[in-house]
Amino acid sequence: MTGLFISFEGVDGVGKTTQVERLRDYLEAAGREVVVTREPGGTALGGSLRQLLLREPGDAAEADGTDIAPRAEALIFAADRAQHVAEVVRPALERGAVVITDRYLDSSLAYQAGGRELTADDVRGLSMWATGGLMPVRTTWTRRRRTGVSSMTRIAWSPRATNSSSAPGRRSSIWQATSRAVSA
Repeated sequence: MTGLFISFEGVDGVGKTTQVERLRDYLEAAGREVVVTREPGGTALGGSLRQLLLREPGDAAEADGTDIAPRAEALIFAADRAQHVAEVVRPALERGAVVITDRYLDSSLAYQAGGRELTADDVRGLSMWATGGLMPVRTTWTRRRRTGVSSMTRIAWSPRATNSSSAPGRRSSIWQATSRAVSA
């Protein structure tokens, strides 16, 4: 693959969407094709799964006390991610686009493994199977501080994870641009 895959992580309302939009604008101004997407819900199937997962109080299932079992929930998220990667992410990467996703594997680890009966290894293994091992080359965690938004970045380079043979140095200008756009 010749594209670049970047994910943004953080709790709801922390400013991920704002950071994603800043980076998209910066990269598009530099002449790059950018695909912005999200999980869950980045595809038609994902939208349906998102509605199922993010039920509002008062929904029929919510009203009768029905709750999604932790394993079923993890499988639904994995199904969303599998479809998302097959339909949106991989095709964009193959044509050389920069793909920016609002949430990916780290959110599943936090929500499905944190405080539930599933282990991080269970959730990670399921997600890696669902995506064929595709991981972002860069993940930025956004968190709210008392004085505003703070971003922490992890650069996770692995040619195997991205199915790319290019060296990290060839992408350093994009990484620097990402840091500037997110920090702005």
